[in-house]
Amino acid sequence: MFSLSWVLGSYFLICGGVCAAAAGYAAVGAREPGAGYAAFFVGAALGGFLSGRASPHRSYLEPALAAALVVASLMAFIY
Repeated sequence: MFSLSWVLGSYFLICGGVCAAAAGYAAVGAREPGAGYAAFFVGAALGGFLSGRASPHRSYLEPALAAALVVASLMAFIY
């Protein structure tokens, strides 16, 4: 069963993971580009994991769609 509201909830969980990883990256003071990419990956993976675990039903579509929306919105923000 597809739930558009859960896509929005997953979006914010994944964005929260990415923001937490970015805050940790800035707090450590790392300046290497590879560390920034690793922080983005860890934050997105953590947010996606929490989103999948918090889902009220068994569906992989909502977290995956939310992750694609996070990537698209970050690319639009950078552009």
